[in-house]
Amino acid sequence: MDVPPTLAQQLQALSDSPDPFAGAASGEDAARPAGGALIAQVDRLSREVIAAIPSCVAVSIAVTRLGIDVVITLPLVGADPMPRATEALSSLALSLPAAGVRCVLVLQASTPGAFVLLADDLVALLGSGRQPPELDAHRAPLTASTGPALAGSLAELSLLDRALGALIGQGWSPEAAEAELHRRSTVAGLRVAAVAERLLASPSPAAPYGID
Repeated sequence: MDVPPTLAQQLQALSDSPDPFAGAASGEDAARPAGGALIAQVDRLSREVIAAIPSCVAVSIAVTRLGIDVVITLPLVGADPMPRATEALSSLALSLPAAGVRCVLVLQASTPGAFVLLADDLVALLGSGRQPPELDAHRAPLTASTGPALAGSLAELSLLDRALGALIGQGWSPEAAEAELHRRSTVAGLRVAAVAERLLASPSPAAPYGID
């Protein structure tokens, strides 16, 4: 079955999306669950993936930010059951570049070569200046973050988001703000989330040198 071009275009749009964890920095509701917009977008897209590639058995988002690792696996309605083998037989990984966030979308399927046509379409759409999708490098099952661990990690990501937004409001660039949180974490010997909480509790975060 040919992959509809609209599916590749939606994946391209997802890859081109701005930082999905920058709600506070962009003035959105700081109480919004971290990555909620991204998850909702991928959830909608996953339904189209299943319609085009019925052998798809898993759609996951893997996020790494300042020592916080989260893997969110979305439930798929209408997908083929996962085979008894410990690994899927094909996969596609697409980097979702965003400032300060290492985020990867991983699709897995129970049949070999399920994502070849989709990968070809994405290569053409993304162009030579972007990291191409990676085929069959993530066939092992991803360990999804669940329960309290998932809730805690998402809460910490939201905390980082708000702290970075506070620093950016004081004149730091997004990259410098993230580096500053990391520096403070190292100096204090604390987790970055604890440093972010301390920063938000202070009356006014310090501005970078050279900025009033």
